[in-house]
Amino acid sequence: MVIHMIMNIVDLKKIIFKILTFVFSVALIIIGFKLAVFYMPFLIAFALYLLIEPIIKFFMSKFNLKRKTSSLIILAIVLSAVIGLLIWGIATIISESSNLLSNLNNYVNIVQKFVADKTSKFDFNKIQMSSELNNIINDSSKSLIAHVSDIVKNFFSGLLDKLTSIPTVAFYTIITIMSLYFISTDKIYMIDQLEHHFPKSWVRKLSTHVNGIAKSLGGYLKAQSILVLISFIISLVGFYIYVLVRIRY
Repeated sequence: MVIHMIMNIVDLKKIIFKILTFVFSVALIIIGFKLAVFYMPFLIAFALYLLIEPIIKFFMSKFNLKRKTSSLIILAIVLSAVIGLLIWGIATIISESSNLLSNLNNYVNIVQKFVADKTSKFDFNKIQMSSELNNIINDSSKSLIAHVSDIVKNFFSGLLDKLTSIPTVAFYTIITIMSLYFISTDKIYMIDQLEHHFPKSWVRKLSTHVNGIAKSLGGYLKAQSILVLISFIISLVGFYIYVLVRIRY
């Protein structure tokens, strides 16, 4: 009887422990999403570090450079390319969005005229369609075009509004760049500090898990970067073909 009671208590403790673990995990996930705005720059910096770490090691071994020097060179190259692309992209989006919004009514009129011409030339008597139904179709097509026009206007207006929040984006970008710099240059120092302030068994387990995550995440990011680059090149070539034949938007 006593043994049975002890087993029930042990089972009850296991159940309570599992429930508490589940509740604690859910609470951590919710808090993590709420605090994402604070730690996201550091997470982005760590992901970027995984991408540039092989290049840093290559420069260190190829040109016999110290980690800090190699990291500074790679960061300067990467940041110059990223900042240049961002400036070009933002300027292009603002210019093209403004141009499209200013001429959107003209494009809507062209589409409406095209639809009206096609429907007027179509012989509805062949399919025995009444004039009332014909008018409904014409009115519906105009409403649909106007609705699509409103969606495009709202989208680009919202996009331009988002671009006006550049100071906030710039702040997070600076935090990300600083985090990336310190992670890249002070990697050895950070590992030494962990080894000095934590038990060796903890450090070994943490190192094993972090290396596994870094290897998996790094491989995933590299594969996705290659796929995105290929898709970007294909899309860019296709869009420039449209530009050559003078097709806008």
